[in-house]
Amino acid sequence: RYVLFAIAAPNAVFPLILGGGIGLAIVGIGASLSVDGEPAGTTFFLGSLGGFLTVCAASWVIWRRSIGDEGTASQDRAS
Repeated sequence: RYVLFAIAAPNAVFPLILGGGIGLAIVGIGASLSVDGEPAGTTFFLGSLGGFLTVCAASWVIWRRSIGDEGTASQDRAS
């Protein structure tokens, strides 16, 4: 069980890092496109929304992959 946690921990952090990167990229692009050179409230909202959706999508993909891996691991143990 402890080995499984050590393997799963980096997978759990990956969606958060990815979502943060997407959110910052959206805010950065929004700030560079702004006339004032500063991001507006809408830009922060879109960055937050994009980051949140990225975290949800990446977590779902990792969750689906882990379900598939558990099925193969239980088949290997049965053999």
